[in-house]
Amino acid sequence: MSSAASSPVKYLSSLAQSLSTMMLYPREHPTWGRAVDASYQHLVELQKENPLPQFSFIGTDVIYGQTPMHDMKDWPWAEKLAGVGVQRLEFGVGVDREEYEEFLADVLKRIVQSGAEGTVKDRSSHTSKRHSIKFGAVIVRDEEEYDGEDGYGGDGRAGGYGGGGEAGGMANGAPRADGTSASRTPGTSDGVAGNGGGGAGAGRGRGRGRGRGGSGGGGGSGPHTPADEVALPFGLDEEAGAVTWMYEQVSGADKVPLVEADAVVRSLTVAMKGSSAMIIPLLRLKASDPYNAIHSINVAVLTMALAEFLGLGSRDVHEFGMAALLHDLGMARIPRDLLLKPIELTVEERTVIERHTMEGARIILSSDRRQELAACVAYEHHLRPDGSGYPNRLFRRPTHYASKLVRVCSVYNALRIERAHRQPYPPGRALVFIDERAGREFETDIAASFTQMMRRLEPQITEVDRDTRIKTPTAQHIAIPDEAIHH
Repeated sequence: MSSAASSPVKYLSSLAQSLSTMMLYPREHPTWGRAVDASYQHLVELQKENPLPQFSFIGTDVIYGQTPMHDMKDWPWAEKLAGVGVQRLEFGVGVDREEYEEFLADVLKRIVQSGAEGTVKDRSSHTSKRHSIKFGAVIVRDEEEYDGEDGYGGDGRAGGYGGGGEAGGMANGAPRADGTSASRTPGTSDGVAGNGGGGAGAGRGRGRGRGRGGSGGGGGSGPHTPADEVALPFGLDEEAGAVTWMYEQVSGADKVPLVEADAVVRSLTVAMKGSSAMIIPLLRLKASDPYNAIHSINVAVLTMALAEFLGLGSRDVHEFGMAALLHDLGMARIPRDLLLKPIELTVEERTVIERHTMEGARIILSSDRRQELAACVAYEHHLRPDGSGYPNRLFRRPTHYASKLVRVCSVYNALRIERAHRQPYPPGRALVFIDERAGREFETDIAASFTQMMRRLEPQITEVDRDTRIKTPTAQHIAIPDEAIHH
């Protein structure tokens, strides 16, 4: 156990031990009080080192601030706390013992309820009377719809709280450039009241929630698609904003916001499962949209859909989705004018762009060495079945299964997205492109499964406008050589 993590680890261990002890005794029993005292003392010691400690519980992972706690990997209480609505836990300055006991009692009540009834009715956010303790579900923040005046925004990294609505929350909040955050409250739709609360993240700010649970409200506008029967009552603006912010963070530092990335993947999973039939929501790219963010989200959605179509389990589907979301992260270090160049690249310029695979893998491993799969996919997703492609390797070996899935999904989405120099391929033409290059550009069985899935699920594929449609100049449809697919 590292000395830097010893106090957070000791506190979390005391939290679990105290809650376990409190389950066995009534509140008036002296042992209850001693359990509270023991955990409270560890919190006091922790706040001597860090006055504003923050914990996030994502699956079996524990994140302290923005740093994964390797000492607490697979800590069973992480899932237990997240399961009762405590995905994010923050302490302010001056937490007193009475306030801390009320916090423990609230969490204990949720845990006991979940054990007795198999579910938790109350997943709402919690803010103590003195506003020194806050916990709740992690949510995506809607940049355009929230104008927070004095709303709680943590330390500028994000992290508001959503009440009620969906189990498990959505995704972590991505801050704006000015340091404020915008929020979506799960449980409501545009113009339709749901049963989700505003959460402590709202403060005195003005927000209009858009959630997965309501009906009505506006999804993306645009032409009729076969998926209108299972149309989404929301867009993916929040997710696009979060991923855009992730790229901005990575452009200047070797630190991937993994909490936010994981939460976006979970949010996309909810979007895909928002109907009795699986939906494959794909974002249209507009002139004002950041290509990298839109592409990453679409590739994550396609990869998770393909992984599930191939029969992978939920954990693998999530991990493949995480790897897909981060596969092009190295593009954050490529000059923007090079990415937007509307004409053919020179050899030197292509060499610069090709570095994004190695750079992305390096950034991911620098953030968390446990993200080996994501780093592997970032490194391998431009390699062909015969080992050609880039980056160039001395010894050719088969790529990871996840890299094979992400590759075909990435190329398909690159063809489907409108770029400055060309119109997008229609869906059928893009699938023919994949079919024709099976065995050369893509693994034969993976390519066949992908095109089969896309044709079979065509009625459930819906294109979603992130915002009001922006008209772009028409471009002539031209054939794209294999080596000119920038994705």
